[in-house]
Amino acid sequence: MDLPPLAIFGASGFIGRHLAEYFSHHAEEVWGSYCHGAPPKRGQSFHYDLLASDPEEFFDRRKNIQVAVLCAGITNVERCKNNLALSTAVNGAGLKRLVQELAKRRIRPVFLSSDCVFDGKKAEYREIDRPGPTTVYGRQKVEVEEFIKERSEKYLIVRLSKIFGTELSDGSLFTSWLEKAAKKEKIFSARDQFIQPTWAGDLARSIHGLLKNDLGGVYHLASAEFSSRLALAQKFFAHLDLDPSLIVDCSIHDFNLAETRAEKIRLCSDKFHEETGCRFRSTDECFEEILEKTRRRQELFR
Repeated sequence: MDLPPLAIFGASGFIGRHLAEYFSHHAEEVWGSYCHGAPPKRGQSFHYDLLASDPEEFFDRRKNIQVAVLCAGITNVERCKNNLALSTAVNGAGLKRLVQELAKRRIRPVFLSSDCVFDGKKAEYREIDRPGPTTVYGRQKVEVEEFIKERSEKYLIVRLSKIFGTELSDGSLFTSWLEKAAKKEKIFSARDQFIQPTWAGDLARSIHGLLKNDLGGVYHLASAEFSSRLALAQKFFAHLDLDPSLIVDCSIHDFNLAETRAEKIRLCSDKFHEETGCRFRSTDECFEEILEKTRRRQELFR
């Protein structure tokens, strides 16, 4: 084990589950929180509610924790806008209360932020670029980023694009498309919204690399692949030999969203790659893994 004891707040969510699984093999001890979801299967679980739980009480009972990964909160952009009071209490006050306790105890925070801190007006964004969020969710991320910078001596803030998994039925982007295709459901894919699909395993390895090398500050962690959702759907369906007629070419503006979304936010991860030497898997590699798992499952049920 090459990492000290750590806690993952939000370990019952999609990203948190992957981090708990990964760090259970690399940290001396892993604690994973859950709130409304099921407890994480890896590490030692604990209930933590950003609205009601007392962070001082939690850390008083676990004084050996040295790192806290913060991926808890409301991550649905629409929900943050439509339920502003709740999202402000959770993503704002709740996280700040936790960060304040971490700073008091000199526990290193690793905050998972988002490309939503930018407005998409530049061709590419580096860590030194000034944020300009267009959504409530993005503004909440910026607020916590600044709070961490002001109070923590040593911290990591990692900004992400679209994180996906390769486990069947994990509910992430491509595997959910696979499930819909099996049911002959339409896949509405925006031609004008661009993302950087990044494998969850690469995210876990990247955070590990940053911690292991004792690096701090702000880092962009996103695949170099930059594609529209429509192009990604077409590529995925072709790779898995799915029915392309299920793909519906549409615009992001067809979804009647509560807030205007930036169409193109491209994160530059050169700083991370240069300092760690890590590289990300391509979507082609990940598609092949999903295809192989699909074949094995089909053979199992023959």
